[in-house]
Amino acid sequence: MTGTPGTGKSTFAKRLASRLRSAGAQPALIEINDLVHKNKLYSGKDKSGAKIVRLAPLNKMLTGAIKKSEGVAIVVGHLVPELRINQKITVVTRLDLIALEKRLKARRYSIDKMRENLISEAVDYCGANSLDKGAEQYQVESTKEKDAVIRYILGVAKGTKPKRPISVEHAKLGQLVHLIDKGNRYGF
Repeated sequence: MTGTPGTGKSTFAKRLASRLRSAGAQPALIEINDLVHKNKLYSGKDKSGAKIVRLAPLNKMLTGAIKKSEGVAIVVGHLVPELRINQKITVVTRLDLIALEKRLKARRYSIDKMRENLISEAVDYCGANSLDKGAEQYQVESTKEKDAVIRYILGVAKGTKPKRPISVEHAKLGQLVHLIDKGNRYGF
């Protein structure tokens, strides 16, 4: 499970884990940020205060955590595209840029960090960088899309051959232009 910060990865992952538990599975829910923080897998902070993650030790620790899990492991984090974890399915959460801007403001992100994340979402950084992982990829934004992906993953977990949901592409560049025109407060 990956996506730009603020797009709903953790919320969706918790919902998926709950549905898997209801279906009799015991999924492991692994939040990358929790692993990084708990195990101090960062070398410092950048100018905006974000942790500079040491990817090699994170990848090793994450691979170990996945191996320890029984059955389905749900790995959550915007760094998933940067890691080699051999996932079978990648879900990229997406969000309308105006809604994302509001969420990031509510989280008190700096202007620089908001700009970085809005551009990342507009160009689908997480989705594009996940494509070479060899996994099936689904991009989800609406509740209807998320429900379809959850049903598919439940079927896969049960060992059935469910109908594949449609992967939805979301064009965000027009929304980015709108934000730029709105006052250029992000210094584009």
